[in-house]
Amino acid sequence: MTDSVNAKSYLIVQEKKEGDSVYRAEQYSMDGFLILKGGFADANLSVAHGEYFYYTIHRENKKGDWSLEKIKNTHYVDTSYRLPVSHFLEKRGLFLNGKQSGRWVTYYIDGTVKQIENFKDDSLEGKYQSFHSNGGVLAEGNYRNNEKNGIWKEFDGLNTLIYADGKLVKKTINKEKADSIQNAQKTAFKYYRPAHPQGDFVADLRKIMVSSNVNEIRNEIIKVSFIVNEKGVVSNVHVYDSSDFSLSDKIKDFITNSIWYPATNGRDRKPMVSPVRYNLVY
Repeated sequence: MTDSVNAKSYLIVQEKKEGDSVYRAEQYSMDGFLILKGGFADANLSVAHGEYFYYTIHRENKKGDWSLEKIKNTHYVDTSYRLPVSHFLEKRGLFLNGKQSGRWVTYYIDGTVKQIENFKDDSLEGKYQSFHSNGGVLAEGNYRNNEKNGIWKEFDGLNTLIYADGKLVKKTINKEKADSIQNAQKTAFKYYRPAHPQGDFVADLRKIMVSSNVNEIRNEIIKVSFIVNEKGVVSNVHVYDSSDFSLSDKIKDFITNSIWYPATNGRDRKPMVSPVRYNLVY
């Protein structure tokens, strides 16, 4: 509980009516973005019950974060960041009398499935799967009483692992698949050319940083990331870990207006979309 100036989020609770099994609740950031939707079995809002939906807000200069344990225990999420750049459903699943139960699904920002877990009385129980953003299987296997058990497979069957009571007892590698992956990587490396800027991009950017550093900050590392598409157009520019918001805006403007040659791959040098990341020190 706090005053409206210091509040990080607010909760809307619907009174339990006759026939309802829960008090239905929705939690919002102070700028109106949905963070959590679910229900509680008691009027004190201490026992989560029913299907829950968790949403993530990505903001311009700092990444939003939430802890499932923190939400379960306090129903509070810190949303004290700048303007949002995206808002998406990140996790959904079921609580039964305050404990995770059944199938829980985690999503990537584009809505594709990232992870599928199964719970019983707050412990992992049954089939588990995790996926790469392109849909490939990263890992799959089974849990028993919150521990890995039996046969697990990784990286679309590249590795096979056997667990007993949570301990790894055997690991084998599919040699044919490993050789295929290695050959594909060699081919890709041979013809791949990363996206690269016209002119001395880093030197020009550092000049802007030095001339704009009105707070005279030293030895700070600023992280930048962006996308260069098939035509060399820059988008999705993000600036992280800068303590000078004015400088962050100048860096973002410079990168947005920079000119790039797109990444290429294959014998025919086909242009492709490419992520770019830099760590800038000043």
